Amino acid sequence: MSRLLPWIERLPKTPEVDIFLASTTGVLMMVIAVLDYQTGYYLGLSVFYVVPIMLITMVRGRGAGFLTAAACAALWAIVRIATRDPRIPISIPIWNAVIRTSFFVIIVLTFDSWMRERIFARRD
Repeated sequence: MSRLLPWIERLPKTPEVDIFLASTTGVLMMVIAVLDYQTGYYLGLSVFYVVPIMLITMVRGRGAGFLTAAACAALWAIVRIATRDPRIPISIPIWNAVIRTSFFVIIVLTFDSWMRERIFARRD
């Protein structure tokens, strides 16, 4: 992580970088979702969805992090609903998606606060 932070902080805020980050994050989220689908309902890979959320939040801030968290939560919910056992009521994966979304939001808030604190620490 310590080697990644200087690289992230030097990224220019240009449309080209934004397009690259959005496409890279989108591909990463899709790869995670496909792997999650392949592993089935009983083996969750939700911890790996944190990587794109963390990356986007650290590079572009809270707003972009919230969008990425919502996209990851939606992908996770779609995979869970698609792979669920038919005997499990649909309300269970929906409830789990709401809870998962709240954890993703907490991750966004944590990483955004951490990055802001790093900026303030350099000013002092």
